[in-house]
Amino acid sequence: MWIVLNDAFFSVVAHRERPSMLMVRSRSSGDLEKYFPHAEVTETANADYRYRAVIERAAVGAVLSQVSANLDYDNFKNSIPKSQGFRKGPYMDVWRALYRLQS
Repeated sequence: MWIVLNDAFFSVVAHRERPSMLMVRSRSSGDLEKYFPHAEVTETANADYRYRAVIERAAVGAVLSQVSANLDYDNFKNSIPKSQGFRKGPYMDVWRALYRLQS
């Protein structure tokens, strides 16, 4: 599952060996720590997702629930903070790619 937030991006998948855990991955330094401050984040330079953390399913669910409960914008693209402007290009690329599904 991809989670695209206005200030972070995650890929969340089941942990292969620990059913109660999820592997939460990111491509940007600091994204995982921003939402999972107690997670032990590892960095692997050659991995498709450079930053990874093993996190309990309930903890991931709690964060996603809190994010959705606090959502206050009516336009995602315009909600990207200026300090996160480096995300606009890649996010627009994703938006364009997924827009093609609509046709």
